[in-house]
Amino acid sequence: MNGRLQALRDLLSEPQQNFAAVGTAVSIVVILVILIVLALIVAALPGRDEEEHAGTSVPAEPRTEKPRVPRWLAIGTIAIVASAGVVASFVLWYHSTSTNQYCTSTCHAMAEPTRTWAVSAHQNVDCIRCHEGRKWESWPTGLAGRSRSLFLEVTGRRGGSRPVDEETCLDCHKGLLETPLMARNSEIFTHGELIREGRTCLSCHGAQGHELAR
Repeated sequence: MNGRLQALRDLLSEPQQNFAAVGTAVSIVVILVILIVLALIVAALPGRDEEEHAGTSVPAEPRTEKPRVPRWLAIGTIAIVASAGVVASFVLWYHSTSTNQYCTSTCHAMAEPTRTWAVSAHQNVDCIRCHEGRKWESWPTGLAGRSRSLFLEVTGRRGGSRPVDEETCLDCHKGLLETPLMARNSEIFTHGELIREGRTCLSCHGAQGHELAR
């Protein structure tokens, strides 16, 4: 309880810094409400059986009725509009939360990682490039990770660090795999040899991206 109260105080103390996080949460709630309302509208539409029953229960004089929109067409239209709204909202949310500005200034827990990243050798690399992968291609991972981070921030909890996958490192540095290099002990080696021996990028380079530039 104390953690949640402190998180609420943090949000209120710096509303501009936390606007993006709060706006994201509100957007998710609004989308859910819209979907629920649309579902209720669809459920309230009269079916064909109800229309036929209503037409035979009370004798009525022949009259010219205005053409009604078929129920399947109404349901299909609502589904398409709702789907388009959800997709558009997701695209805007994903794009706005993919920037370094969002990653480094939205969550209070990112203060120290931001400081170390800003002076590291990877200061010109986007946050999501290392922690998620290529933008848009890695959206499932990004959606899960960002939703979890938002939940932890709002509830006052603190999650652990997000390690960088081996494939992500090699995606950028694969051109160096077979390049001969000299180690600190003056031995010549290649990264390809070390990887084939079972070494990982992090086993040698540690917290790259959040260590002081050398």
